[in-house]
Amino acid sequence: FLEIEPVLDFLPFKSSKSYGSFFDTEYGQAAARLVQDQALPAVWSLVEHYFAPYVNSEPEAQTPSANREFDKRTPQVAWLLSFPNSGTTFTLKNTGSMSNRSVASNYGREFEHALPVRPDLIHGPYVSLPLAHELPPTSILTKTHCGGFCDNCVPEGFVFDLPRFALWCTRGSKKIEGTKKQTFYNLTVPTKAVHLVRSPFDNLIARVHYSTRKHGNESQWSPEQRASFSNDREGYLAWCSHLDGLHVEEFR
Repeated sequence: FLEIEPVLDFLPFKSSKSYGSFFDTEYGQAAARLVQDQALPAVWSLVEHYFAPYVNSEPEAQTPSANREFDKRTPQVAWLLSFPNSGTTFTLKNTGSMSNRSVASNYGREFEHALPVRPDLIHGPYVSLPLAHELPPTSILTKTHCGGFCDNCVPEGFVFDLPRFALWCTRGSKKIEGTKKQTFYNLTVPTKAVHLVRSPFDNLIARVHYSTRKHGNESQWSPEQRASFSNDREGYLAWCSHLDGLHVEEFR
């Protein structure tokens, strides 16, 4: 269509309609932040003019005075990418302690008070308030698991293709009025990645420990069932048999 030779001028564009009065300033600013966060830079440059009244007139963020310096810092996001139960939390805590710098996580729900790493990243990653350490000047190490949370799935539940894997790397969560809400941020946000790999054998056992504690605390099993998942080879094999039993029909 674009290669067809024009024979007439474009029709005049009439822009008499305006729906600006439909939206208050706070609503417009929230929409602008959402689109800017989700769009690629090139796309945002094309649509930014639609949000001009809100992007240019946004008031200073209302943050506690103790955190004013936080808004002036812009660390880049460096993923600490790992399968769950690989020692990620320990690695983050250890790194923060040794460097005397704050670390971050996709999972704001882990923090009693969570704040985005940067004011422009409203969907995460997050840091915990009050900050345990000063923010790093360049990149902030950020926990992400890229999936792997399901502990009683058939392989289709945790074997991802590349697009699904990338989506889960940007997936996070935060608490809103006590309720966990799922969040996603743009794949262009991280600029670096550190891949933390634990021995798969140790990871398997750690997952069994996590799963048996989680389900045991939820009182889904009888005392006899809990006792059968002992912390030894027999307990590990019993857990594997338990999972096989849950999905026997799906494996046929």
